[in-house]
Parts: sequence; structure tokens; C-alpha cells
Amino acid sequence: MATLAVQAIIRYYWVLPQLDALAQYNDRLEVLRVKNQIYQRLKLHSNFAYDNAVWDEAYHATLKRDATWFQTNYFIKQTFAKQKFNGIFFYDNSGKLITGLSVDKQFNALTTPEFTEQQRYQPLLISAADIANNQSTPLLRLQFAAVLDQPAAIFSHSIAPTNETGPTAGTLVIWQFIDDDFVERLSLEDSNPIAIHTGEILDELFQHLSAELLVKGVNAQIYQQHLLIGVRDIQGRPLLAFSFNPSPRLYDQSYLASSTMVGLLLIGSILIVSFAIISIRLVRPIIRLLHTVNHASLNNDYSVRTHLKGRSELFLLAEKIDYLLEVVEQQQHKLTEQNQQLAQLSNTDALTGLANRRSLDNYLAGLASQAANSELALSLLVIDVDNFKAYNDTFGHAKGDKVLKQVAEALEQLTHGATDLVARYGGEEFVIALEATDAENAAHVAANLCRGIAALAIPQTAASEHSVVTISIGIASKAAEQPLHPRELFDMADAALYQAKQQGRNQYVVAN
Repeated sequence: MATLAVQAIIRYYWVLPQLDALAQYNDRLEVLRVKNQIYQRLKLHSNFAYDNAVWDEAYHATLKRDATWFQTNYFIKQTFAKQKFNGIFFYDNSGKLITGLSVDKQFNALTTPEFTEQQRYQPLLISAADIANNQSTPLLRLQFAAVLDQPAAIFSHSIAPTNETGPTAGTLVIWQFIDDDFVERLSLEDSNPIAIHTGEILDELFQHLSAELLVKGVNAQIYQQHLLIGVRDIQGRPLLAFSFNPSPRLYDQSYLASSTMVGLLLIGSILIVSFAIISIRLVRPIIRLLHTVNHASLNNDYSVRTHLKGRSELFLLAEKIDYLLEVVEQQQHKLTEQNQQLAQLSNTDALTGLANRRSLDNYLAGLASQAANSELALSLLVIDVDNFKAYNDTFGHAKGDKVLKQVAEALEQLTHGATDLVARYGGEEFVIALEATDAENAAHVAANLCRGIAALAIPQTAASEHSVVTISIGIASKAAEQPLHPRELFDMADAALYQAKQQGRNQYVVAN
């Protein structure tokens, strides 16, 4: 009885609290992982919004309120199907609607007064004051609201020039239903099924949330055997909740299981026979088990294991602890991998697979901050596909996308991946950063690029000066021992590109 009491006390005060804490930590990891998974799915829309809102052509079309241009370039079934959104709208700087389109899964038009009536869509728009408060840089917002009485995610992005300077011209709004199809795509990526809840039940569910999607912090409380992530609408009212299973409890949560009592009674009998055997088979394993659990919880190191093998209840408990530690370690690795995938997604152009504009900006900023780079020359090539809008208008956007992929592949093949960064800057514009390359060598590279793209022999429209698709290039270089100012270098190369186009295209110009 004394042995039984000691074991119960150890289990109640040390073992079970440690196991419960370990399980709750695993629940928090699961909540963070699901939040990241939802963000990763929505991140595709934020990248699309940025690439299409920070673009000179879209900026000028907004200033001119050119609804036809937007309809021609965006109201395309393939675009909606590929990006998985339900609507796209454009507003001028005064908040007036220029044009927009909402569709269902079959590309049938939907009437959505939430985006066409000013009193409804006004909270979604980005004003000139918002841009001023954001230090005159483009602004992206993610909000949630009910569209046609269904929950939806809404991205608003200020429309700005390619160089991200100057006042906003208006707002680009993209929205998508958060429905069973959205959750089904999430569940396909995960063995833990995810469900959504709407309606009157939300008042009860929001009292037991594990986390809110747009709010930091995780509570990880379990309600009716599920973890809950809540989403509020623009007015702060409950809009929907995601539910999913918590991590499995792989240990007996009772203080004294019947098998434990039997095992302890047998151990008590063995104690009478030989204390030395008990010390080897019971006392030492308990100490090892406690040390393992304490080390994992105190040092946040879940790679440790008890490595205890046997058939008694104690050894079975140790195996369960080892398995639980392994599950937590796998969850940590999975969360790390998803964060890496999210970082890769935010720095890669979805169409060409090249680095995107954000990645290029970070790359140049890193070079500028490294003192060693001031001793090396650097050249920047700004490249534009000639007459690409006319090509799109003649052959369609699908072939236009194919041309951009061919040009991107050729640019990578004609440069050195070890020292040169090739990025898609937006639309049909590309940028190449050449490390340790002066203006003379950069001109040789540009000449090779012009010849290489022309050699692809992609037929061009009859209205073009050339019979095949060509490129124009502007070059700006920083000599060795000079500091690197990425924005000034880009502006010089962009001006040289404009000069190359004025001189007849299919050529390069070196900035003075």
C-alpha cells in the first residue's frame, strides 16, 4: 500500500502534469500550424494583388478610369480559375467604382452590392491619408466580411507606380468565399480534417476560441473535443470559425489505472525478494523517465527519449512518452517547413519561378548593407519585352504567359546563377543584378541577352518593328569603391531602358 501511495503521488504531482503540459504545448503548435496553413493559402492572393496593383500600366489606367483596359486584362476566366478568387474590383482615388466583376465557381456573374454600393464598400478602400500614414508606400489590407451572406476574405491594395513612389491612384480589391471548397483545399494538404462554422453557433464558439486568425497569441483550449480559430468581420463581429482535432492523448489520464495497481502490487512482492532488482527495474527507470520529461519541458528539447524497453506498465508509459515526444518533434519540424515554404512563396514569382520583386529588393538591400560589396563593381539590367501588350492583344494572355516563361528561362540560361540574380519585376519587365561586373562587361551580357531572346524566334505581331519577340535593356553600373544605392541605380537603368525603346527597341543602352 505504501508503494501504491508513492506511485500515485508521483503520478499526480509530477508525471501527469508534465504530460498534460507537453500535450497542451503540442496543441498550441497545432493551432499555429493551421493558422500558418490558412495564411499560406490566402498569401497567393496578396502576391497577386501586389504584382497587379504596383504597376505603371494599372496606375495610369486607374487615373484615366479606363474600365475597358481593366476588363480586357483581368476579366478572364483562366485568371479567376488559376487564382481561385471570386471577384476583382477597381476604384479611383475618390472611392468611385471604375469597374469590377464577381463570379461563382462556374464563372457565372454574381451581383454583389457589397462592392458596388458606396456605403458598403467604403471601409475596404485605402485613402490618400492611409498612404501618407504608411510613409507614402503601397499598402495591403486583409479583412473579412459577409458577401451575399457568406463569409469571404477581402484583399485591398493601393494602386501605385512601379517605383512605389507618388500618391495612390485608387484601390484594387480582390475577394474570395471562405466556403467548403476553400476548406477542402486546406484539408487536402493535411491529415487533420478542418471544418468551418457560421451562423448563430458562433456566439457560443467564440467564448472558447484557441486563437483568432488576425490576432497574435494562442490559448489552445479544447471545446467539445476540438480546437477553434475564429475570424471577425470588419465591424469586429464573429464571422466564422475553423475547427480541427487536437493532438492525440497517448497516455492514461487516470491517476490509478487498474493495470498500474496490478503492476505495483507485483513490484511490491518483488521488493520483498530483492531490493536490488527493484532498484534496477523500477527506481532507476522512474528517475530516468522524470529526468527525460523535465529536460524536454524545461529546455524545449523534444529530441530526447527515455529509450526504456520492457513489458511492465512503467515501460509502456515510457514508450508512450517517447512516442508523444516524437509527435511534438515532428510538429515542430512541420511548422518550420511550412514557414520556409511560406517564405519561398512570398519571394518567388508564381508564373516564371524567378525571384519576384520583393526578393530582388531584399537582395539589393543586403548587398548595400555589406561593407565588402563596396570594393566590387555591380551592374543592374532592367529588361522589357518589346510590344508585349500588342502581343497579348493579338495572341491572348495564355500565349503571352508562355512567352514570359520562355524569356525567363532564356535569361537564366544566359547568365551565371552563382553571381547573377534574375528577377521578374512585374508584368513583362525583368531585372538582372550582375555582381562584380562593370559597365563594359554588362554591355557584353546585354548584347548576348538581346541576341539570345531574338534567337528564340517567337513570332511577333505584324505591327511590331521586328518579326520576332525581342527585348530592350537599360544598364546602370556602380564602380568599385563606390557605395551602392539600389533605388538610384534602378532609376538610371530604367531611364536607359526608356531610351533604348525610343531608339527602336531590340537593343541596350548604358546609362551615363
